[in-house]
Amino acid sequence: MSKFVIILFVFLAVLLGDWIQMSGNELNHEPEIHLLKSDNEGILLSINTYGFYESDTFIDNINFKRVTIPGDPVDVNQNRTGKPQTPFIRLLIAVPDSCEFTLSANVNDNYTLYEDFTLYPIPKLIFEDDNSGTNSGYREEYCYDTLFYNNDTLYPDKFYEVITIGYWRDQRVIEVHIYPFQFNPAQELYYVYNSIDIEISYSGSVVINDKGLGPFEQMGRDILLNYPGVDRDPGPHPPPSVHYYDTLSTEDNIADYIVVSHDYFLLNDFCQYWINEFAQWRVAHNGFDVGIVSMTDVYDEFLDQGSADSAKALRDFLVYAYNNWQAPSMTDGHFAYCLFIGDWDYVPIETCYSGSNIPIANIPYLGADEAVFRDIDADTLNAWEDIMLGRWPVSNIYGELVVIAQKTINYEKYPKLGDWRRRSAQISADWDTFVDDALPYIYNISYDTLPIRWRDNWPQPPESLFADSVHKLMNMGQIITSFYDHSGPIGWNYNYGTWRAESLSNHDSLHVILSYSCNAAMFQFDHPYYDTLAGKIYGNDTMPMWWGWDTCFAECMLWNSEGGAVAFFGCTTPVASGAIWMEPLASILQRQNWIIGPALINHLVCSSHGDDRFCLLGDPALDIGDYSAYPDMPDLVIRPLGMDITLLDPYPYVNSNATIPIKAKAFNIGGDTAYNIVIRIIVMCDENIIFTQSFTIPSIQPLDTTVVVAQWNTGITHPNFTGEIGDCEIIARADPDDLIDESWEFNNTSSIIRKVALYPYESGWPLRVNQLSQPAIADIDNNSTVEIIYVGSDSVYVFNPDGSLYGNWPKCFDNVSSMVIGDINSDNYDEIIAVSENTITAYDRYGNVLNGWPKSIPYSDKRIMGYPALGYISGSRKRQIVVFVAPKNHFVSQQAKILVYNYNGNLLYDMNTSILTRVLRSEGPAISDLDNDGVNDIILSYTNDVENQREIGRIDVFNRYGLQQSFNFGGRTIPAIGYINTDANVDFVVGCADNHIRAYDYTYLQSIWDQSTEGIITSSIALGDIHPFVGGLNGVEAAFGNEASRIHLRERDQGLAIDPWPYEIIPNTMIGISPAITDANRDFIPDIIIGAANNYLYALNYEKALLSPFPLPMFRDFSSPIIGDIDGDQKSEMILCTGDYLHVLEIKNSRTSPYLLDWPQFHHDYQRTGLHGWTY
Repeated sequence: MSKFVIILFVFLAVLLGDWIQMSGNELNHEPEIHLLKSDNEGILLSINTYGFYESDTFIDNINFKRVTIPGDPVDVNQNRTGKPQTPFIRLLIAVPDSCEFTLSANVNDNYTLYEDFTLYPIPKLIFEDDNSGTNSGYREEYCYDTLFYNNDTLYPDKFYEVITIGYWRDQRVIEVHIYPFQFNPAQELYYVYNSIDIEISYSGSVVINDKGLGPFEQMGRDILLNYPGVDRDPGPHPPPSVHYYDTLSTEDNIADYIVVSHDYFLLNDFCQYWINEFAQWRVAHNGFDVGIVSMTDVYDEFLDQGSADSAKALRDFLVYAYNNWQAPSMTDGHFAYCLFIGDWDYVPIETCYSGSNIPIANIPYLGADEAVFRDIDADTLNAWEDIMLGRWPVSNIYGELVVIAQKTINYEKYPKLGDWRRRSAQISADWDTFVDDALPYIYNISYDTLPIRWRDNWPQPPESLFADSVHKLMNMGQIITSFYDHSGPIGWNYNYGTWRAESLSNHDSLHVILSYSCNAAMFQFDHPYYDTLAGKIYGNDTMPMWWGWDTCFAECMLWNSEGGAVAFFGCTTPVASGAIWMEPLASILQRQNWIIGPALINHLVCSSHGDDRFCLLGDPALDIGDYSAYPDMPDLVIRPLGMDITLLDPYPYVNSNATIPIKAKAFNIGGDTAYNIVIRIIVMCDENIIFTQSFTIPSIQPLDTTVVVAQWNTGITHPNFTGEIGDCEIIARADPDDLIDESWEFNNTSSIIRKVALYPYESGWPLRVNQLSQPAIADIDNNSTVEIIYVGSDSVYVFNPDGSLYGNWPKCFDNVSSMVIGDINSDNYDEIIAVSENTITAYDRYGNVLNGWPKSIPYSDKRIMGYPALGYISGSRKRQIVVFVAPKNHFVSQQAKILVYNYNGNLLYDMNTSILTRVLRSEGPAISDLDNDGVNDIILSYTNDVENQREIGRIDVFNRYGLQQSFNFGGRTIPAIGYINTDANVDFVVGCADNHIRAYDYTYLQSIWDQSTEGIITSSIALGDIHPFVGGLNGVEAAFGNEASRIHLRERDQGLAIDPWPYEIIPNTMIGISPAITDANRDFIPDIIIGAANNYLYALNYEKALLSPFPLPMFRDFSSPIIGDIDGDQKSEMILCTGDYLHVLEIKNSRTSPYLLDWPQFHHDYQRTGLHGWTY
């Protein structure tokens, strides 16, 4: 059942709402995509989500949440109306053509849960037309799928989806959507996953595209996530010329640019003259070979016998020419530009009736689909455009063809200079937000803009006033004019129609118009089809008598000989989505694609719009930049927003005194060569210049680039320093002293802000890895040296202290996720026990799999959750392996279990939790002898359900005889084990989902204390004698973080905060990483080392003072720290993982016994006690 209620707000108004921070330390932080690997085996990506915008919409007594993430779209698919509207992250990835590929996702339980959260449903889009010819468009209609919102399941219930597989010229490209947001409608729960790893694996023969992307090389490097680029030279070839071809089916033909015209124009001497003049200009100006063909020859050779499908014949010709003709100026050998000269009835169109991907009620639009002629690398369409296509929709010689030919040639050959070339117009009435979004692109290169927004000047202006203001602006002339609003075949909204376009007198200050509105480029408007609609009634709509007029709005702009436009990009049908509307501006102004064809290529595809009815009425090779306007001057550019400034490896993890390479690229987009160009790299921090280096480049040719790499030696600027330098502005300037006379002096500088820190790395570290997991350290061969153990997505690794691989490691283990280290067979050597979701494997120190292993858990509907542990559960002298096994589907109450295996893989105990549960999260069991019977018990804390929109916790205690006790408190963390009260029995302390920390005496089954912490505790508690003046000799204090942005230190008697604790991190963040305890400053008093979701690592002493060099930025989510002296130098090292690197940092101010392992595993030890100083 679906329910419909009309709500009144403008479609696609961007209501950002409040920013909800999840991790990181920057507001409005776009998701980060880390390319960890791209080679002949496959691709590995790590996607981090830092937050989202949330706004409230109240309908039907429901407080809906509308969610967006910076830089990415939301779902508007009309096949899913009424279902939750989810945001997603969109990736465009280059993959080899020759092989198969598979995708997989690695997602840990590191998500943030939002309760009482109902996601807004995808609205239905309703097309409306007021029959004025200038006001048609879409509005939203609330649509709620009641049945779906009662489902107790996750939506979209997948973390990735391959949307399209296509070919961009010779490069196969896949579009992948990533879904870090999962919504349970019945429970009103919203899960936001901080980190998702995506692996793409190749199989079969892998052949990398070596032809490149031809004219789109730079664009491919800009927009494809992993495209490295192919540097090819087209090689020597004869001088270009204009070629008239009447035989088309031959490989001898040559063309970089193809003109397709009707005989009506080619056989007219006057018309043919101007076509030839235009073609000769492309030869002279661009160096293109231009091939001119007639539609008659196309029909003769490519129209199927007995067929009347003229559009198919035209496309078949283009496919043949693309694959068989020679294109000497294109590095990949395929022609790149095409111009149709003729209206729809001269050069055919592919007709369509849907208008867009949004169904149109009542009004049967006939559209022109020009996209089928842009996607021509194969016989079938594959979603990616391969050539740049324009059309002069002319039907007469003098009033149309000559005007547009002369305007196009003169625009480049005799350019009008002046302020208008540095100015844009951004126009909107109802959709003001798009103007706001456009302005930064313009201002970033110091261009001016003249915005017209309804809200700026008129509370309720009359239509004539708005139209007058637009007309005045249009008569001034601008290099780019964008319109965002409703429109119709004969004009823009609020009565700016064809009659206005025909009267423009901006002369040679011609517009390139980007019209994001319905029907404005409807050049097929004079199709006889529309004559049949005039005056007819469709539903509640009566078609106006003017339907079927000869000329649409865009054509009037082009045919105006006294001004108007030289090119018009718009839609031939209604259009509904605004997600793509900034892309051409970004392409032109930010990525510096000043030729209109490359600026528009694939921007519909690249923005996940799904609408292919946009067309360019004009020449796709039209250059609106300084290469044509100022042929005798260079124009040096460092592209804005620092997009060509990169800090290279070893950044961001830079060792103290190391050198940071800084790469910058400079462009010359002008018409003349620049000589003796100085390019200067500057690093500023706190408004002070801390580094600068200059380079002198002998020359940069027109439309060429140069790259420089500066070497910032931090040993000179910050000798022997460790810690955070700060947020550094990295500036690149071309011609910093203004010695070169350029056409535009204000686009020579660009900058980025990057946080820079210097780290006390041990030699050989950090090492590149491919998964965020918890490392450990151990002396696995008993030779007094310490090894580092790490599990990746496919292997178990053991490293020496210098970063080299130990012995015969690594060992392959698919999807391995965690491990524990200890002696399980009493041979006095530690074994490594690693687990995946459903498998356990035990290795000896050499990497051999022990007898009896691996073992799969005996339940296909369950998975191992959290960390395994070891303990003496059975009473034997050999330790057993304990794992927690939880239901895979945590929306159905099932039995969770504790499984206990002995050293040779036998399942000794299979014990049920206390209740049927929908286990949400647990970090696994802790093990200790709670009842002093000489045999270890198992303590499991987990969140098992949701009540009143909140996770609720539970603790179960097991021994070898099964479940012994259960408690209605707990959380996802592992309990810590220690002596809390004054008796001789161990107790446990646990951080709970209800914001409380609790200490419990298991011997007497009574609470020791129960204290609130003002925030959910997601950090497994560490115990240690941290404060020298509290708790007496050998006392213990509890250290932990919570979701209230506080690091706590609590005394053991009552669980109260020790003055002056807690330590509050500002701005607020969540602290969910389990702390480690060690003496970090040589005062013989343990300190606390703990990480937070703001991606900083903190070290504090008992007085709450930060220790140097902390806090340290780690840039990504990271593991709990591991502490020990791994190299015997009597200084502790800290080991942690950030997902892309495994780090070994020296704690320089520490002092310890040689090879002391102070905090060697997660939660300290293989029993997961969390107790500093715990011993076997």
